[in-house]
Amino acid sequence: MGGRRMRGPADGDGPRQTGKEPLLELFSIRPQEISVPGLFGVVDAFGKEKSKQRNLLAQAERSIEAIYQNFSPAGRASFFAMLYDRFSESYDQHMHETGHFRAIRRCMQYAMPYLRTPILDLTAGTGEPLMYALEFMESSRGLRGSALDLLVPKTKLIETDLSHLAIANEISTMMLAKARLKHSDGQVGFTSFNACELPDAYRRRFNTVISAQTFHLISDEDKTKLVRSMREALAPGGVAVVLEEDPFRITQSIYIESLSLFLRAVVNPIKYQEKLWVYFTNDGFIRLDDSATAPIDSEHAMRVHIFQQVAQA
Repeated sequence: MGGRRMRGPADGDGPRQTGKEPLLELFSIRPQEISVPGLFGVVDAFGKEKSKQRNLLAQAERSIEAIYQNFSPAGRASFFAMLYDRFSESYDQHMHETGHFRAIRRCMQYAMPYLRTPILDLTAGTGEPLMYALEFMESSRGLRGSALDLLVPKTKLIETDLSHLAIANEISTMMLAKARLKHSDGQVGFTSFNACELPDAYRRRFNTVISAQTFHLISDEDKTKLVRSMREALAPGGVAVVLEEDPFRITQSIYIESLSLFLRAVVNPIKYQEKLWVYFTNDGFIRLDDSATAPIDSEHAMRVHIFQQVAQA
């Protein structure tokens, strides 16, 4: 059959040299003006450009990592405060849509028998994990105490004069503002300390300390400091509840596209849960439980680790 032959520009086999990005070149070509070889030429050019961009991104990540590693502890804290200020508007949407909040809720339900007020959520984010903890404690009042009473019957937990059932501590003031909206009933107080450097007034004041989604972000040095901070905040016999992804991965969504470069550059996950145990058992804790996981997606899950403080430095 006869018919008009599809031609490339000037009957060439490659993309037109217009100075446009290869992908934009595809959009600007009229279908009747491109040959089969010409189409493949445009797509090849686009692929080469994407490969170049990936290499540039990898170099940028290495540069960001080198700069971040040179920050002082105060500089690292400032970095995360600004990072999560930027993330605050879309954080809840990301965590809900990717399944993270659903998994955290299930893990917190498992941890419920170990929870005692007053609670300190050291890295509270927008207040969601603490909301789950208080929700389950309220709905299961008659069961509170069973797990610890069986495990350590001689442990006497403190009575405190704290005016709140819980404290939500978060270094990002914009994330903390979100938490205030969720906890507006007066049961929760709000602070914005560096989680690794709590004030002396917090020493031995809490029966439960929570840390969710934090250890995978911070340096080894700060991991040690965070565990020490948890231990110092706990009363004798108090419990640390730690929630971490198992294994860690950055779950992409439209909400973190602009932050992924920073996250990929600085994340420092603990690859094996046994390494997390070491941080705690080297600093006055015993491991009570870490068997509960909840799926985030088909590739990874959330795991809850429960440690009890048994010594004071």
